[in-house]
Amino acid sequence: MEPLRIACTVMCASLIVAAGIIDARRSIYPHQLWAASLAANTIASALALGVTLCIANVIASCAIVAVLVAFELYWRHRNGTVGIGAGDLKFLCALGILNPWMALVSFACALLCLAMTALATKQRRLPLLPFWTPFALAGMALMVLGV
Repeated sequence: MEPLRIACTVMCASLIVAAGIIDARRSIYPHQLWAASLAANTIASALALGVTLCIANVIASCAIVAVLVAFELYWRHRNGTVGIGAGDLKFLCALGILNPWMALVSFACALLCLAMTALATKQRRLPLLPFWTPFALAGMALMVLGV
């Protein structure tokens, strides 16, 4: 792996860890961090896959998030409560640029861990990104290893 790809991968992983830490402390995913993640993930995807597949990942990521936004709007209208937060959707969008399937699988694993923790602790509101961070990093590691 060439040095630029290594640097981009380290940057992407660092931004994922930062997102998890900030969300754990403040329950927020800052726009600036999201913008940096979008840029780093797009560059990493273009370097690893080429521009054509990077564009395909961007389109797939946006489509996945659009479906979840529609579901979230329906959920809020029907139940009057928040389900998935906007920061979680932003994180999914940025992560999906690297690999949409990895983003979805890590999202599902994080939701499962969040649900089990919420049931065990009887808390109704927990931030998702701290649960998502390890799965996103594991997915990135599998991508780097070519699995």
